[in-house]
Amino acid sequence: MTSENKQVIQYIESSGKSLTLILESTTPLILKDIEEVILNKNTATLNLEFLGKEILDNKSCETPANINASMGITFHRKAGVFCLTKGGWLPPIFIASAIFLVDKNVLIKLKKFANNEKRPDYEHTNWWLQFPSKIIINPILFAMEGCNQKKPNFKDFHSQFESASDSIRKLLPNSETISYTAEHYQAAYQQLAMFEERSKIEINFLMEISSILQNRSLDKGLESNKQKILSIADSVGLVKPSLVLITALACVFENKHGNGLLIARRILKPLPSYSSRNAFNAVSDLRAIEMLIAGMCINHTKNISLMTCDIGIAALWCALNPKRFRMDSGKPKFELSLSQDLFPRMRLEELNQLSLEIL
Repeated sequence: MTSENKQVIQYIESSGKSLTLILESTTPLILKDIEEVILNKNTATLNLEFLGKEILDNKSCETPANINASMGITFHRKAGVFCLTKGGWLPPIFIASAIFLVDKNVLIKLKKFANNEKRPDYEHTNWWLQFPSKIIINPILFAMEGCNQKKPNFKDFHSQFESASDSIRKLLPNSETISYTAEHYQAAYQQLAMFEERSKIEINFLMEISSILQNRSLDKGLESNKQKILSIADSVGLVKPSLVLITALACVFENKHGNGLLIARRILKPLPSYSSRNAFNAVSDLRAIEMLIAGMCINHTKNISLMTCDIGIAALWCALNPKRFRMDSGKPKFELSLSQDLFPRMRLEELNQLSLEIL
């Protein structure tokens, strides 16, 4: 529901009494809400807090006072899309005035739904993305990932960006896509070139440690496996802080019974048949978080969000709780938090020490 290009929500009680707000902000959901999403098979009950201005009648959208509203809402679809924002995540419809980065899986699921491929997650994704108002989408992640586990050449990069833009506009008629000038394309491609060498190192690192992560670590092997991973990180030249290193160590210190979200294992997927393609996919997924962080540092006054269907990536974002985004001497600066949500078998004093070593 929109009014003068503003996002509007309306709540109607069974008695007929209603509350209509021009939405200014919604308090982000956190990690425990993702856990609830997994438990609910076909619905999503979300406890949401809104800040907005009440519309007192159908003709006016002006009111002098802000209103806080808190309500639990049960949606008849499972939460299939997570929009990562400062402080947590929200369903797409509750992110106000944002520029969205979109990961490749969102677009793939929309295409499959449009092609009448029947699967519940495709239907959930499509339902959550039927926006009632105009949104702005940047398909840069789709263009940067390329094909065949290698950096696309500039022509293919440009072509994939344009192709993704066309697909998004067709699949989501209420969306607009970012327009790049030739200068913007060159700058984005240069950024991709900067990632290329680091990606090779990260993929090599994951291949080297995959055998350590395949089986859940015994308590007596935690410290030994941690030191092996840190040593391999140094030997391959992994630059810290590194989301790949954090995720690898979190996989070692996951719940010993295999309970909970197992966030790191969801992302890395360290199976016995681990291949360079598996490593490439994990690095690409983590790169999306890096791009979101960089965007928040560069444009810290704008609302930027990463739209993903990946529960592991959404959970990692919430667990690390990135904050204090800023630029310092031309470089993005931010803070991450290591917690027992990611490292349930690590004591707080050990977490503090690890933070000093790798952050």
